[in-house]
Amino acid sequence: MSTHPSRREFCSLAAVALSLGPLSARAQAPRFPAKAITVRVSVPAGGPADSAIRAAQPLLQRALGQPVLIENQPGANGTIATRNVLSAAPDGHTLLGGPGTDFLTAPMLVASARYNPLDFKLIGVTGVSDFVLAASAARGFREWRVQ
Repeated sequence: MSTHPSRREFCSLAAVALSLGPLSARAQAPRFPAKAITVRVSVPAGGPADSAIRAAQPLLQRALGQPVLIENQPGANGTIATRNVLSAAPDGHTLLGGPGTDFLTAPMLVASARYNPLDFKLIGVTGVSDFVLAASAARGFREWRVQ
């Protein structure tokens, strides 16, 4: 005799679990956010990425009803702030801000990064920036655009 439930039993158990899950989650879920939100920014203060996050700060505070604190933790191609966010309590009160390029490429370029970008969840974009590649006009290069 098999100890595994039949397909019908499994479906019945799954239906019960799914119907009770939201009720128990709502009953036990703490109010969020329960305290100040800290955004650890992986670049120095004053640059474009920092400015975009600081511009979003009052909107976040109003929407969340809690203070939003910004801590700049630059260095090591963004891995200092990233590792600090990864090691923070997984309660949603510590967020990471900074250029996506640093965040995504650092594990490939910095041996001490020790994180996987897939360990994080993107929750918003605060700005988009263009990058320019330029050379002396005397060199005779043609204009080239990435579409």
